[in-house]
Amino acid sequence: MNLKNKFLFIIPAKGTSERIKNKNIKKLNGMPLIEYTFNFLKKNEINKNVFLSTESFKIKKIAKKYDINTINRSRKLCRKYTSTEAVLLEVLKKIDFKKKGYEWIVTLQPTSPFRKISTLKKCIKYAKNKNFDVITTFKKNKDDLWFKNKNKINRIFPLWPRNQHQRKNVYEETSSIYINKISKLIETKSMIKGSIKEVITKDHENLDINTIEDFDYCDYILKSKKLSKYQF
Repeated sequence: MNLKNKFLFIIPAKGTSERIKNKNIKKLNGMPLIEYTFNFLKKNEINKNVFLSTESFKIKKIAKKYDINTINRSRKLCRKYTSTEAVLLEVLKKIDFKKKGYEWIVTLQPTSPFRKISTLKKCIKYAKNKNFDVITTFKKNKDDLWFKNKNKINRIFPLWPRNQHQRKNVYEETSSIYINKISKLIETKSMIKGSIKEVITKDHENLDINTIEDFDYCDYILKSKKLSKYQF
């Protein structure tokens, strides 16, 4: 995939995790989860301007096989509530992004093993439009959503029809791909502020691994459908 130097790719991958032990190196259908992202980049010949942010020796060792640049993540950014924004801003401080001409930062979370190159190409195409500050992936959702406040449960959209066919779509972030204008990210310290362009994804590509149930389901899909761990 031919890309200009203005796109900087970041893979944020800490070694610790709360809900799934060693999530990023846990084997999914026989291969460490993070390798799905590494292999995605290798298969599509995205081998420049790629940086891994991690404190984990084991993750660094896997990245070395793919010739991926590693940025040592500060220990203070390996905590439970550390934001991805904080990690990205640290990477920008540690590399001379202005001198290298980077204008956009592309974040690829290791927890999305089924992302497609066609989706990434679509996101990058929208980045060429100077009117957008953020391009990211969403899935459509027509579920009847509720929230709980103290001991009371309420519909988020109380006036919406009960019949799903009559409801409007809401849009849920999939966390697969984020492309942020670097200047806006630095200004707002947020990945979702500014003018946002949505890119809609479907089916397996929407899966984001956060729990052991998510992990097991992805493992089941790969094994039952005999999908190749290298095809995405």
